[in-house]
Amino acid sequence: MMVQKGAEQRSSKRNSLSLSAQLTSDKRTQNVVIEDISIGGAKLRPSGTSPTLNSDTILSISTFGELQGCVVWNRKNSLGIRFNENEEKMGTLLYSIASYGAGAIA
Repeated sequence: MMVQKGAEQRSSKRNSLSLSAQLTSDKRTQNVVIEDISIGGAKLRPSGTSPTLNSDTILSISTFGELQGCVVWNRKNSLGIRFNENEEKMGTLLYSIASYGAGAIA
């Protein structure tokens, strides 16, 4: 299958939101805002410098738990992580955020 330059390459639908979390990577923790999330990954806006590409991460979402992942892209004010979690866990988490996330999902 050919993919056009700049075309989206995600395999699952992203849900837009604005939810505070903490990201641990490169042996430091910082506050982030989750801008969108799916079963496969998330787009984050960090409060400080983005972690290095391919670094392992732990995304801690207050009452929803921790998700392990890896940085797959980073730009000036945002970064993308791919989750290393199974789809069942991610599906449950996304349902919980949608149901109890104080209207976080737009």
